[in-house]
Amino acid sequence: MNITASRGALYTDSVCSQALTASGVPVVAGDAAAYIRSDTAGVATIIATVVNGPTAQTNLELAAPLTSTATIAVQAEPAVIGTNATSQSERSRLSVVVRDGTVNNNLVKDAVIEFTITSDPSGGSLSTPVATTGSDGSATVDFIAGAATTQTNGVQIQAKIQGTSKTAGTTITVSRKSLFITAGTGNTLEVPNTTQYKQDYSVFVTDATGNPVSGVTVTASVRVVHYYKGTYTTYTQQQVDAMKAAAVAAGLPESSVTVKAGWNAQLTYQCENEDSGTMNGILDTGEDFNLNGVLDPGTPLNVSSSGQTDATGTAIISIRYPKDRANWTAIVLTVRGSVTGTEATYSTQEYILPMLAGDLQSQTNPPGYSNPYGVNPCNIAN
Repeated sequence: MNITASRGALYTDSVCSQALTASGVPVVAGDAAAYIRSDTAGVATIIATVVNGPTAQTNLELAAPLTSTATIAVQAEPAVIGTNATSQSERSRLSVVVRDGTVNNNLVKDAVIEFTITSDPSGGSLSTPVATTGSDGSATVDFIAGAATTQTNGVQIQAKIQGTSKTAGTTITVSRKSLFITAGTGNTLEVPNTTQYKQDYSVFVTDATGNPVSGVTVTASVRVVHYYKGTYTTYTQQQVDAMKAAAVAAGLPESSVTVKAGWNAQLTYQCENEDSGTMNGILDTGEDFNLNGVLDPGTPLNVSSSGQTDATGTAIISIRYPKDRANWTAIVLTVRGSVTGTEATYSTQEYILPMLAGDLQSQTNPPGYSNPYGVNPCNIAN
C-alpha cells in the first residue's frame, strides 16, 4: 500500500526513526500502519492507495506541544473604552497567542491561559479568568470596564501560561467616551400627503478614531431663525436665456442670473423670529414686533428621530412641514447624541426649507403662492 501526506514525513516505526520507503507499507492480515511526524503544525491530508485497488483519504491535525521555549503575547482591542454606568457594553477583547518558540514558531493548541487584573481603578472585571488556546494558538477573554475612569493605560492585565512562568501584559484606558456627531441630507423630498413635505437627515455618530458608536440616543430640535415675505414670479426658459445673454453682454457670468424657468420665490423682506430672544414660546414684553398679538412665525414644522444609532452608528432624523412654508421659512436643525454621560451636538447652517422641484415647474400656482406670512414689511402683520 502506498501512503502519502501533504505535511511532514512518514515512518514505519512509532519513534519515527525509519523513514517510509518508496516500496510502500506492507499489508498484514488486512492491516497497514505508518507514522507521521512534522516540524510544522497544521492539518495534513493523508492518502492511502492500494495498487490496482481502492483509495482512502483523511485529514489529521498536527498540533505543536507546549514546551519550555514557548512564548506568549497579549493584545487589548480596543485599547481605549468608555465607562459602564448601567450596562456591560464597554469591553476590550484580550487576545493571547502562544507559539512553541522553535525555528518554525508554531502555534500551540490546548495551552491553558490564566488572566489576572493587576491594576484597575475603574472597578472592572473579566468575562472569565481562564481560557484555552485553539488550533490557531489563540485564546480570548473580555475586560469589562467599571463605572470609574482611569488615567492613560490605567488598567493593567497579565496573561500567563498555566504551569509555567511565561507571562505577557497589556494595558487599557477607561475614559468618558468621546462622541462626534454629524448629519447630512440628500437632494430629494418625500411627499407624505398633498399638504406636506418630509426631509430626512442621516445622522452619523463616531468615536475619536472614526469608529461607529451604536446605542447612542439621538434627539433633534429645530429653531426657526427667519421668515420671509414676498411673492412668486414665473419665467419662461426663453426669458431666462435672454437674461443670461444680457448678463454676458454686460461682462457678467451667466451664474449671476439666479432665476430659473418656472416659479421663483421673490424674498422681499427677511423678518426675524419674534421669539428669537428667549426662545420659550411665550409672548414676552417687546417681542410682538408686528403687533398682531402672537409670536410670528411660530414653529410651523415638527422633527422626529428614529431613536438610537444602529450597528453602523447611524440614525435618521425627519423634518415634516407644510408645503406652503417652503421657500418662506429659514431654520437651523440641531442634533444631539448622548451615551453614558457623554453628549455631542451638531447644528446645520441656517437654510430655507426647500420645495419640490416639480411644484415649481407646475402650470398651476405653487404651494405658498399666497404667502402665509404676507407681503408687507416685517412690522406689518401681513
